[in-house]
Amino acid sequence: MIQWRKKTLTQLLAEPSAGSWNEIKRRLDLSDHAKILDQVVRAVRSWPIHVSRPPMKEWGERDPRLEACKIIKEYSTYEDYALELGKRILTKRGWPAVVLRRQFVGQVISQSTGKPMDINETGMLDMIGATFIERDGQEFGIYTEIEIKMDGGSASKEQLARVKMLRGRRLISGVMFGIEDAVNQVRIQKLELEQ
Repeated sequence: MIQWRKKTLTQLLAEPSAGSWNEIKRRLDLSDHAKILDQVVRAVRSWPIHVSRPPMKEWGERDPRLEACKIIKEYSTYEDYALELGKRILTKRGWPAVVLRRQFVGQVISQSTGKPMDINETGMLDMIGATFIERDGQEFGIYTEIEIKMDGGSASKEQLARVKMLRGRRLISGVMFGIEDAVNQVRIQKLELEQ
C-alpha cells in the first residue's frame, strides 16, 4: 500500500492493477476530484480489460467519479482470453495454435427432476481446449486447461493440485493473471513441448 502512495498520479495510471486503482480511488476520494477526474477517466480507458475498478462504497449512484469505475467479473473475460491466445499464438501455417472454451463447474437445477446436479469436479479450471504443437514434422493437439484470476485473486488448493497434475502429464495448464501472462505461459509451455 505504501509503495503506491509514493507514486505520482501519472505513474499510477501507467501501472494498471488493483493496487494502483486502490490508490487512485483513495486520491479521488480525498482531493477535489474534479481536478484529476478527467485525467483518470482518459487514462483508464486504455487499461487492460481484466483490471477491475470498483468504486468506493461511499460514492452515491450519481457520483461523477463513477465514470472512471468498471467492475469486471472474471467470467466476462474468458472470451477475450480465448480470442487473444488464438490470435497471438500461431502454428507454422499461421493458424490459431490455441483453441479454448469456457468450462462450467458448479451446480445447476435439473429441468426434469428439479434437483441440483453437479457439473464437473471441484478444482477444474475455467477454460479447456487444445494447443497445437509441431514436432518431427507432425502437428499434435495437446489438452489445455487454464485458470483465469483477476488481479489479486488466488487459485484454490484443488486448482493448484490440478495444474500440477496436468503439467506432470506434459499437458498445458496454469493459473493466468491477465492476458499477457496467459500468452506468455502458454507460449513457453508450447515451446517446451515442441523440443
